[in-house]
Amino acid sequence: MGDGTPREILERQLNFYLDNKEKFLKEYENKFLLIHNERLVRAFATRGEAYRCGLAQFKPGTFLLIKCTQGDDEYTVNYRTVHRFSPLSYAWLTRHHLLYTEKAYSCFEQ
Repeated sequence: MGDGTPREILERQLNFYLDNKEKFLKEYENKFLLIHNERLVRAFATRGEAYRCGLAQFKPGTFLLIKCTQGDDEYTVNYRTVHRFSPLSYAWLTRHHLLYTEKAYSCFEQ
């Protein structure tokens, strides 16, 4: 379960959240969820509490913190631009994960 690159781990954690989102919304709406190994560890009132608990229990990069909300704003970023990116700019953006669509919070990105 905890095997793979940080990106693969984050994808599995995010997919677990998405698969269970409706269930989580009923009990944890507007709470910050700590997810590890495709399991909800606990819900918190603040992101800071969830982050500190995650660091105390798990290796950075192996858990996901996400606010449980309606819609997809917590894990989706939309970019609109009329600027044409040069190959160098595009490579920089890709390397820094600005073209990915998730906005989920993981310790390895802190």
